[in-house]
Amino acid sequence: MRLPRALAILLLCAALLPSPGGVRAQDPAPAAPKPQAAGDPDPALKRAIAGALGWLKRHQEPDGSWSAMDFSKRCLSGRCSGPAADAAYGPGLTGLALLAFLAAGNSLVAGESRELVKWAVEHLVKSQDEEGCVGVRTRSGHWIYGHAIATRALAETYERSGSPEKLREPVAKAVKFLVDARNPDRAWRYGVKPKDNDTSVTAWAVAALDSARTAGFEVPDDCFVGALKWGEVATMKKWGKTGYTQQGDNGARLPEAQAFLPSEAMTAAGLSIRLACGQKGSDDPVVLGVRLLMNLPPLWKPKDGNDFYYWYYGTVALSKLGGAEWRTWSKALKATLLPNQRKGGEPEGSWDPCDAWGTAGGRIYSTAINALTLGICQRTPPGGPKAR
Repeated sequence: MRLPRALAILLLCAALLPSPGGVRAQDPAPAAPKPQAAGDPDPALKRAIAGALGWLKRHQEPDGSWSAMDFSKRCLSGRCSGPAADAAYGPGLTGLALLAFLAAGNSLVAGESRELVKWAVEHLVKSQDEEGCVGVRTRSGHWIYGHAIATRALAETYERSGSPEKLREPVAKAVKFLVDARNPDRAWRYGVKPKDNDTSVTAWAVAALDSARTAGFEVPDDCFVGALKWGEVATMKKWGKTGYTQQGDNGARLPEAQAFLPSEAMTAAGLSIRLACGQKGSDDPVVLGVRLLMNLPPLWKPKDGNDFYYWYYGTVALSKLGGAEWRTWSKALKATLLPNQRKGGEPEGSWDPCDAWGTAGGRIYSTAINALTLGICQRTPPGGPKAR
């Protein structure tokens, strides 16, 4: 049956009107989001991260920071042990805790802990001086660790939160300060242009600048070239072992932690530098370094063998490389950290500061760095992809 001309025109106009949901009838359906690579589905891993973040959340200060020495004032029942050795470590510990929440999918605009992220970011920005340094500059020069970690945390918050304009200047200033602190033609150590270099500070600085570059900030290529030069100087070509301040040395230990055996922490940190600076898994120094890490997988030995710092950088490097080595490492990591997380009482969800650096960083450090490490593990499927 043919419709009258007037009725046909009326029906056509009705079809062109917006629907109650605001989508025009002739508009195509919204494109489905691209499927994301699945990470590690282990429910025990998910529970461990949630427990660690829960402990950190309960012990955040009202000003958004995490106190290095006085966090136990936030305890509700009893007192958690394990203060840090110096109140000046606060900015670094706050940055480290913030990174753990970011790794779990939180930002200024997403996640159940977005308010916590906001408070932490506001604290770090308020702690920044006119030159861009985050935190107080102490005579020892160790404050550069805190600044580098805080810079990375701010840069990643900026990227993951849709590049908020109010955070652009603080991140840019922090990045510039870190760039200016580098030794000309080489890398970083304590303070500003100290003339000597070390792999540990350099690894944190490179990670911060890599995150800033990913977030769209300009970072001079010389920073990565110089860091890679230092990595070459500090690494034994035959074995792939990277030293701390000299080629292939065993790194440092605190006076009170001399019982802890040497680890491959600097080799792992060196690998993270190499990968951020463009080297590949097939390059000889990377192949050799990975071999050393696989000879020393995570194993819980709290009296003389725990090194959360090593396990973190090993996870950073191997998660980027994937493959059989990553599968072996991640399995060992979970078998080591998950059963030894505190259960019950005020410390529930935390890790005791029972590693080579626990007396310095305390319970905030041990819990934040292990949560960050497990966050990388959770986001990385057995064969890759790259995770920051």
